[in-house]
Amino acid sequence: MNKKSSIRSAVATTATLLLATSGVAIGSAPAQAAYDCQYTMCLWHDTNYWGYKVSYSGSVSYVGAAMNDQASSVDSRSSRVSTLYADATGLEHGCS
Repeated sequence: MNKKSSIRSAVATTATLLLATSGVAIGSAPAQAAYDCQYTMCLWHDTNYWGYKVSYSGSVSYVGAAMNDQASSVDSRSSRVSTLYADATGLEHGCS
């Protein structure tokens, strides 16, 4: 399994992102690089931090249709713990 497949499986059908702060920012312009993601968790559609980018600075139970099963790059510059689940079942096992 290559790196791209590993990352895609990590955000498979319904991803859950847990952070201790709140808010979601969505950008449609191509991302420049991982340093564009400051103080948040970011997902990019394409490899090497290119393509459609979504930034999360809070607890998110669904990454949205545009990023679901599509993320190829991930970066977290948050001081909080970030967790990605392959589906929403992680919440059933005591994660909050």
